[in-house]
Amino acid sequence: MPQELGNLEKVLRVGEGRRLKRLKSQAEYVAPLEPESARVTILRQTHDRAVAKCTGGTDVVVDAFLPLPGTGLELRAVLDGRASPHADAVTAPGLLAAGARATGEPSTRIALPVRRQADRLDLCLFAVWEPGAFDGRRYTSNAWKVAPEVEAVIAGHLQPTLVLEHEEWP
Repeated sequence: MPQELGNLEKVLRVGEGRRLKRLKSQAEYVAPLEPESARVTILRQTHDRAVAKCTGGTDVVVDAFLPLPGTGLELRAVLDGRASPHADAVTAPGLLAAGARATGEPSTRIALPVRRQADRLDLCLFAVWEPGAFDGRRYTSNAWKVAPEVEAVIAGHLQPTLVLEHEEWP
């Protein structure tokens, strides 16, 4: 009787080996995608929180990889083309700026709340290096050869609903 159950069990398990091999190959394919999926989920949650706080306007978020200490990334937003992205952000009208420097964490996030009305939004990203990143005399510093890598740029816009005209039908 136990041997009969063994044969029956073998018959019932026909094809399981192929199925396990197929599932194993699918798991090997999906495993590297898991961190990317988690990052996208975090970006979506961050965007949703920013939208929930926003009463109206535009928010820009940049995720970047800053590989070495001394490297940085600056985000500048020009509204309606009213200023040069190279101008002083404090005095130039229509120019907003935010930036980040490498702090030891490889990935960093730059958030720039615009929250102003504009017909056009130009985004400019500038790589920034600390003094000493290039040594033109002895050529011993090579930090200038490594640039920040932009991983994602998210621009979210939220504006309250505006009813211009309302008419009731009988």
